Amino acid sequence: MQYFTDTQQRRWELNLTIGALKRIKAELDISVEDDSFITKLYTDPIFMVAVIWNIISRQAEQQAVTEEDFAEAVGGDVLGKAQEALVNELQLFFTARGLAANAKAVGKMQAILSEAQKQAEAKIDSIDVQSVIAKELSGLQSTD
Repeated sequence: MQYFTDTQQRRWELNLTIGALKRIKAELDISVEDDSFITKLYTDPIFMVAVIWNIISRQAEQQAVTEEDFAEAVGGDVLGKAQEALVNELQLFFTARGLAANAKAVGKMQAILSEAQKQAEAKIDSIDVQSVIAKELSGLQSTD
């Protein structure tokens, strides 16, 4: 089981059970074993929060927390920590079921996105702001 805390200081336990899998499939029309699941999990934060909600919804009911209340308490740092907890829980789940390839796919997608982020940041950092401005201004024609 993995844990994260939302912005309201509520601690949530991620435990990927058959009940949670059924809720994910029913509510989101996708299985955690579908090819597109992992990619969507990493690229769509709304989808990721919906997946997490379907895992923790029973806990939320006990605390009288609605889906909207939960979503409002997940942002910034919480989103990153929730994603990390979910990824770890998925890897544990797949490994326990003997699905090492699925567990590796989750980890590999994390590595790919991390490297892509680093390369994008390096590209942005390499932009010479003064050169861009000079180029744009040189294209302007005088109206005098």
